[in-house]
Amino acid sequence: MLPPEYEAREGKPGCCPIKIATYYEMQEFEPGTPPKTVTIPEASDVQAMADVIRQLRPKVDVLIVSLHWGIHFVPGELAAYQPVVGHKAIDAGAHFIVGSHPHILKGIETYKGHPIFYSIGNFAIETPWHQKPPPGVKPRNMSAVYRSWKEEPGWERYKGPPDGRYTMMVKCLISGKAVQRISFVPGWINQRAEPQFLAHDDPRFGEVVRYVRSWCDDLGTDLAVEGDEVVVGCSGSPAKGIK
Repeated sequence: MLPPEYEAREGKPGCCPIKIATYYEMQEFEPGTPPKTVTIPEASDVQAMADVIRQLRPKVDVLIVSLHWGIHFVPGELAAYQPVVGHKAIDAGAHFIVGSHPHILKGIETYKGHPIFYSIGNFAIETPWHQKPPPGVKPRNMSAVYRSWKEEPGWERYKGPPDGRYTMMVKCLISGKAVQRISFVPGWINQRAEPQFLAHDDPRFGEVVRYVRSWCDDLGTDLAVEGDEVVVGCSGSPAKGIK
């Protein structure tokens, strides 16, 4: 779903949405039991995305897909529609996928040898969170819907859960018109909402890697630390010094 007027139309720029249907299924017969959330992407929209990728693929050397998707703030959890859409994009010819939107890092899946970064977290916050919104814009406390946490003194400019401070930059090495290696550089967002990259000997580097690895293990993706980078999909090469 999109807010009104966000979608692109003829003569108007905007987003190109994949519509998602959401259902809630009871998991137990007792009243009040938390339901299971089922999300199903609109097949025709997914096919339209795949058709565009297939048409573009012969015209480029490397094709990267960026998707705005996922569940805000909930550690590790993926919506059911995400692997469906991500796999379809890879099958159509995408080399890898960079996902954004959840405001925290999520896991990385390697599907048919192609990484899917389900969320690269926050990076640049244009409006500091301690400032009031412009006139006419209603404030949103959407984080409270998904997850609660205790506010910490000194973090007024960058509010949110502690794991929202973790970030990354995806790095793709291209040689001979082909992808040779995909990695990420761990980062940290400070109290002024400024992102900074981390060296491997910084204790926060290991903290970020451990966090991402906890979700990558569930997705069957290996990570290997090489200098100040973390290489994705290196089988049999554990991240040295990161347990």
